[in-house]
Amino acid sequence: MDESFILRHMSGKIQSKEEFLDELSGNILNYFKSSMYKPTITIHDDEAEVLVDNRLKARVYGIDGEWTLHSTIILKKINQKWYFIKWLT
Repeated sequence: MDESFILRHMSGKIQSKEEFLDELSGNILNYFKSSMYKPTITIHDDEAEVLVDNRLKARVYGIDGEWTLHSTIILKKINQKWYFIKWLT
């Protein structure tokens, strides 16, 4: 993830890279299984957009569930490596 990374949850909550990683390491967000379906990848020079349906099994803020997320993931190529910039669910 790039330092500018942001995650927008399906609830609309937006998190920075630091906030997201803190909640992962603090067991606030627990992702158990993720299955991606129907990905569409578009690359424009040094930026890529991934449109994908993601079936997610998780415990989020104490609530267990399975959700289907329609995600847009933006990546940017920096020094010949691809980095996550945005993940919008």
